[in-house]
Amino acid sequence: MVGGNNRYWTDLMMAFGGRIIGKAGVESAYGLGGRDTDLGIAVKIEDRGARA
Repeated sequence: MVGGNNRYWTDLMMAFGGRIIGKAGVESAYGLGGRDTDLGIAVKIEDRGARA
């Protein structure tokens, strides 16, 4: 499942013909990978915000 129309990750995947897969997650977590490679990256942004 991806963000939907006019979203950054959806546009990125379409621009690369599906060769790149990206997904944004909760709490500022992002993942990106190449379909034809064994490479991927995950990024978590720490904002020091208080959570319930």
